[in-house]
Amino acid sequence: MKKLNVDRRKLMQVNEMERNSEGKVVYKITLPSKKVDEAIERVYKDLVKIVNIPGFRKGKVPKKVLEVRVGKEYFQEEAKKILVEESYYEAFKKIEDKALSQEIDNLDLTVGKDFTYEIKLETIPEVDIKSESYKGLEIKFTPEAFSDDKVEKAIEDLRKRHAEQDEKKDGAIEKGDVAIIDFLGKVDGTPFEGGEGKDYSLEIGSKTFIDNFEDQLIGLKVGDKKDVKATFPEDYREEKLAGKEATFEVEIKMIKEMKLPEINEEFLKKVNYKTEEEMKKDLEKKTKEMVENNNKVGLENKLVDAAVENSKIEAPEKMVEYLIDKQIEEIEQNMKKYFPHMTINDYLKAINTTMENLRDQQRDKAKKQAQAEFVLKNIARIEKIEATEEDVKGHIEKMAEGMNQKPDKLMEVIEMQGNMKFVKEEVQLQKTVDFLK
Repeated sequence: MKKLNVDRRKLMQVNEMERNSEGKVVYKITLPSKKVDEAIERVYKDLVKIVNIPGFRKGKVPKKVLEVRVGKEYFQEEAKKILVEESYYEAFKKIEDKALSQEIDNLDLTVGKDFTYEIKLETIPEVDIKSESYKGLEIKFTPEAFSDDKVEKAIEDLRKRHAEQDEKKDGAIEKGDVAIIDFLGKVDGTPFEGGEGKDYSLEIGSKTFIDNFEDQLIGLKVGDKKDVKATFPEDYREEKLAGKEATFEVEIKMIKEMKLPEINEEFLKKVNYKTEEEMKKDLEKKTKEMVENNNKVGLENKLVDAAVENSKIEAPEKMVEYLIDKQIEEIEQNMKKYFPHMTINDYLKAINTTMENLRDQQRDKAKKQAQAEFVLKNIARIEKIEATEEDVKGHIEKMAEGMNQKPDKLMEVIEMQGNMKFVKEEVQLQKTVDFLK
């Protein structure tokens, strides 16, 4: 039995009891008998306020009388709920395993004895992967090249973010204009999820939409309607749409002409630069960093894709469902950031879909992520790749720098929220990707 942690202040013990290659892990949580007494007392104090028993004033019924009236089992069951509720979150923070699912079982409460219960987890199972599946990988990757054109585009994008948009009432759509459109996309005559928009603001030439969709709007005027045909790329994130031709029913609601600001003293002050030269040097530096990062990520993705394909193993369905849950949580968090009073049901109505369909939309992305994580975790286990304290400290220092925070403060927050296990996993996965290079 592996003792993970003892909370000296609360005397809570978290002990690992069982672990197997299928990913089943069991932890035993132990709370001292003093906590049991306190929980029983809380049950009594809550109950005595609401129970009326002839011969006793309200709130003055002795505990033993109440135990006879409602039964000792009631006190024990309610005390169990209190003890689990008070300890579960703190206990789970001490458990470093990433749980795909968890359940509480075997609650054991006896007055005068320690209270125990088990947290049963399903984690990522162990599988054997042949070393030739991930060692000496041969891939084709063409790195992106840095050019002055990319810097010029960065300057233009900065100007666009501060551009004025004047309504064009008479003219037709030109490249660089912003078209306000309604659209409904169909594949094989059937509307598809995410293929409808109302009053959507689209910059013509931004390549926001697939294929040559935007080019086909050039020349149209307000009030015009057109069926636009466009083909999804073969590697489109939604596998059901990849490579398929879609027809979009488009209506032009408004056209806006973008007027880019001149690069002058007023503009430079607005974007926090003293001179045009300073702006160009900074954007050149940022563009080079972006190209380097794109190449790093692109190469890593190719390597991971090759290792996944070579391994010929499937990630567990629970792992896919777990990641879909996380993606839905992220959608809800982003929604709350911009629309604090909107519920998830409001969001589903707004995009005209159901939770089942929303989860289905996330499935392809979740499945790909699950496959990659499943393979990398098992390679890390086989090759004994771990996140050391020094690795984690360095990672948090980089995070703190990007967030303009002090590393010690950020580490404190991560530990307090019980997220250190996720930081360690992120570091371990990155070290495993580096191992593939």
